[in-house]
Amino acid sequence: MTTFATASIAQGGPEVAEALQAQLRAQLKDAQPAFTMVFASPRHPLQTLLPRFCAAWPGLTLGVSSSGEFTESGDLKGSVTAVAVAGEFKAFAGVGRGLKTNPEQAVAEALAQLPQTTKGLPHRTVIMLVRPAGRAQRRDRGCRLEAAGPRRQAGGWRGR
Repeated sequence: MTTFATASIAQGGPEVAEALQAQLRAQLKDAQPAFTMVFASPRHPLQTLLPRFCAAWPGLTLGVSSSGEFTESGDLKGSVTAVAVAGEFKAFAGVGRGLKTNPEQAVAEALAQLPQTTKGLPHRTVIMLVRPAGRAQRRDRGCRLEAAGPRRQAGGWRGR
């Protein structure tokens, strides 16, 4: 069974990571997240937030800065949001550089860092995080993870 949890914190200070984890744990119950994505406004520097969050959180965690954070419950400016996903899967991350100059090479570089197969898990899914370059791309500002049950969302967008 796949379980999704979302959380949003508007407060500041060093306790943000722990408060975010408490909200996620309450929804996940005993399920261990395989993947967590954290979206943080510039008020919450990732270089401070992520190490504190990751020190006591299982699974792969990725973080991005954003200029507007939301969950399915609404949006808050200057906040931190997260989506955690638990289930029978594994998460891996790869980074590609030079997207603007050579998109194909950047994507190939990121994919080369990922395993081609994972024993016992026959399917692969990719979530790409890119900085939008054009107006058409900026219109689609959110991302959504869908499950068979109710939809849970969290995300952030970069403003101008």
